[in-house]
Amino acid sequence: MNRVIISGATGVLGYELAKKLVRELRDIEIVCFYRNSDPRLEYLKLNAVNGNTVKFLSCNLSVSDCIDYTIQSLSPVDECLGIHCAADVAWNKTLAEVIPINVQGSINFCEILRRTSKSPKIIYLSSAYTSTRDWEYRNTYEESKAMGEMEIKKRYPEMPISVFSCSLVVGNSSTGAIGRFHGIYPLLKFATLFDVPFFVGRKNCLIDLVPVDWTIEQLAALVNRSMNGNYNEDVVAAGGECRIPLIELAAIIYKQINKHRSEMGYPPKPVPPILSYRQWLFIQRTVKIWDIKGLPPRKFRYFEELLESYKHYIDNDKVLPPRNITCHAPDPRSYFDIVIDYWFNTNKELISKRWKG
Repeated sequence: MNRVIISGATGVLGYELAKKLVRELRDIEIVCFYRNSDPRLEYLKLNAVNGNTVKFLSCNLSVSDCIDYTIQSLSPVDECLGIHCAADVAWNKTLAEVIPINVQGSINFCEILRRTSKSPKIIYLSSAYTSTRDWEYRNTYEESKAMGEMEIKKRYPEMPISVFSCSLVVGNSSTGAIGRFHGIYPLLKFATLFDVPFFVGRKNCLIDLVPVDWTIEQLAALVNRSMNGNYNEDVVAAGGECRIPLIELAAIIYKQINKHRSEMGYPPKPVPPILSYRQWLFIQRTVKIWDIKGLPPRKFRYFEELLESYKHYIDNDKVLPPRNITCHAPDPRSYFDIVIDYWFNTNKELISKRWKG
């Protein structure tokens, strides 16, 4: 292998993978695509070792002019492994909004590989909450990731493609650290800052969470196998038997919220009840005559939008089972409090201001 290209090198998984590869790979060119500048790129530059050549290219994969410029910036090589981490991970956008990066961007990434390498291979990052077969898509993110996978397999049948699918990624299992607060974090933020009257979902709906460090271990293992000739191997990095019921997840969240409230001299918050969607629909029809303490109308509308975004993941626990992983994912009960504490410590000023106000 002469070159490894990582798209989305400033994203949650792209950055952590790039950080690992610049430290561990020997005598190989590592190219990092990024869309927006990030101070962490300097860390990657400073930590390149073992004779690596590390190159950074600003590349918006949804823009055709940027693709041509990127191709011209890369000298041809014999073998190249592309790891496509770049994606719009929002759950609440329209399909038209996410197709440019999640579908066309995937095609453009493959085109860069094809035109700069005699023998390109790709690892395509997807979600354990979607599939190209026998699946009812819960949002446009799931649908667009499936579309992107199908499209590149159709257009580039000669290119070996491995699909790496992971479930909801949270912080490091030892430190709680993570580069972006996506996925479960908006719900955590709302529960912390406001008096949430209730959650909506199934109490025993199993939530599939995986820590970023374990996810990167599984992705790096696939990269290593791919570089050693084991192509076309799909991996599902999911929690499997370590999924956690919604009611337990809520209890952990409020235990940590109340720990921090106690430390700051505030009374505890009660764990909100979990209502069914049938009950929630009734409340939506009657909420105008309700006076929900601590949740004014504008915030309640945001709460509605948040529940709309999360509803499929806390009411429908359909997810792909683990596949081709090197070890089982750790149980969230053993580390999720650390994940929450990291978020608290990162957002102390915001939390303190809200709780005082």
